[in-house]
Amino acid sequence: AVTGIGSEFVIGTTLLQRMLLHENGGEMWHVAQLSFSLCLTVAFVADGSYGFPFLVAGLWKFGFPETLGTILSFYSSDSYTLLSVAALVDGIGVLLHHLATSFIVTGLITHLFPRSRAMTAACVVPIVQHWFVLVKYKMPW
Repeated sequence: AVTGIGSEFVIGTTLLQRMLLHENGGEMWHVAQLSFSLCLTVAFVADGSYGFPFLVAGLWKFGFPETLGTILSFYSSDSYTLLSVAALVDGIGVLLHHLATSFIVTGLITHLFPRSRAMTAACVVPIVQHWFVLVKYKMPW
């Protein structure tokens, strides 16, 4: 978890600068979101420590500042508006979501938690759900 948040601090600003300067910069974000499912699937089925880099790369989307960007947008706002508070709540929610996922997948990789049918369902359903995340960028609505 610390590695993922640290990657947002270190890599995130560079990625955002390149994204803004490049004409197809938004595609970098789409690729990171799409590769999330693949990386997290590898981490989920890993039976050893080789799954940890995939967990960090996938869950924190290669360093894109998804978590810290929303939290920092709250702190950079001049007043407490509904949008700034919503950004803070969103950022905290994403952070808790990522920390919980890291805890579960780390527990599975290290055999702290047994691989049961319920644990598999709890992990696979969100992975499948993220397969369709790019629909919101490509649909005309």
